[in-house]
Amino acid sequence: MHGLIGRENNGTGNTNLSNLSNLNKRANTQYPWMLALFFILYFINIAFATVQAETSPTIRDATNAIARAQFTTAMQQKEPTDNVVLLNNNNPQVYFFTEIKNYTGGMITHRWEYQGTVMAEVSFNVGGPRWRVHSSKKLKPHWTGIWSVVVLDEHGSPLKISSFEVIEP
Repeated sequence: MHGLIGRENNGTGNTNLSNLSNLNKRANTQYPWMLALFFILYFINIAFATVQAETSPTIRDATNAIARAQFTTAMQQKEPTDNVVLLNNNNPQVYFFTEIKNYTGGMITHRWEYQGTVMAEVSFNVGGPRWRVHSSKKLKPHWTGIWSVVVLDEHGSPLKISSFEVIEP
């Protein structure tokens, strides 16, 4: 019997174990290149995985990152004081508050739009697992109509859209 099993029957019913060491020596001397090839391929795989991990951008799931978002006429201790849906045009300023959860290291942008025209963009880096930010817009009395803030992730994808209306008293 030839192969890597290493046992041969010498015809007497006894197994010749001396052939085992001969077979192992032959395998080690005839196929060392296989072992070297295995290690080379293994280390190349590790190197590619490391390079890929270092150069791939971090993809964050922002799908449920916006916990709260609302317009308000004032902020106190990082919290909105009221919830604006309709606003008289005699109010000079409005704030947009956003609470972000589980999006540490990401960035969001408040894009202020008035009747479909972008009026301002304000970006924020998210510095913790629960992060509260706000931006504001000074309003002119003749800017009546629909205002919106689109909350965008760092790739420009919308996460939340909120609107209010400025009316004449």
